[in-house]
Amino acid sequence: MKLEEETNELEKQIKLELDKTEELQKEIEALKSSESRLEEVAREKFGMTKDGEKIYKVIIDSTK
Repeated sequence: MKLEEETNELEKQIKLELDKTEELQKEIEALKSSESRLEEVAREKFGMTKDGEKIYKVIIDSTK
C-alpha cells in the first residue's frame, strides 16, 4: 500500500516537471522567434535599457 502511494506521488511529480519543461521549451521558442518578447524579458528580468533611456524606480516607504 505504501509503495503504491509513493509511486503515485512520484508519477504526479514527474507530470509536474514535464509540464514545467514544456512551458520552458515554449518560452525558449518565443524568445528565439520574437525580438519583442526577448526585449520584454531583458527589460523586466534584467533591467536592461536602450541607449539613452533612463530607469526610474519608485520606492514606497512601507513604515508610514
